Amino acid sequence: MSQARKTLIDLTRAEAGEDWADLDLRHLLYTGRRLRSAALVLSEWIELHVTEIPSALVCPFADEMLVHAVVSRAMTDMKWVSINDVDHNMSGGELTEADAVVILAGMVTTGATVRYTHDTVIEEGASVLAIIPLIDAAGTAQGFFESIGVDYWPVLTHYDLDLPPLAQAAD
Repeated sequence: MSQARKTLIDLTRAEAGEDWADLDLRHLLYTGRRLRSAALVLSEWIELHVTEIPSALVCPFADEMLVHAVVSRAMTDMKWVSINDVDHNMSGGELTEADAVVILAGMVTTGATVRYTHDTVIEEGASVLAIIPLIDAAGTAQGFFESIGVDYWPVLTHYDLDLPPLAQAAD
């Protein structure tokens, strides 16, 4: 286990306490050291689990800051796209059939938002190399993505954090 991943587990456990009620992911991530740790771990996770170099990083709208941190850490011109599942807008860039993307997410519970993000990427003609949530709080989304042949690699799970699963799978 990398030092950055261990640090992220320790920070998340301290923030969460004994249940999910105390975990404020925005507070956890959007402070200097924590965001740097998350960006480092996500970058490592992409290198470890994704065999093709992605042309873009895509995220649900709420996780834009996380993607910015990963892209800036990589010091690359890789494009990023944010997809809003509420108003159905995309920002940051456009996707084409030539794009092979990695979808990053902060925390996945039911999987509904990351499924919407995945479906939008496919509708735009791009392909999805993998989905990498920072935290999978329920353990239910993985089965769906495996069933459609999409690699799903959460950095942390509720098991890593010694917490019970947070939610049931989305329909």
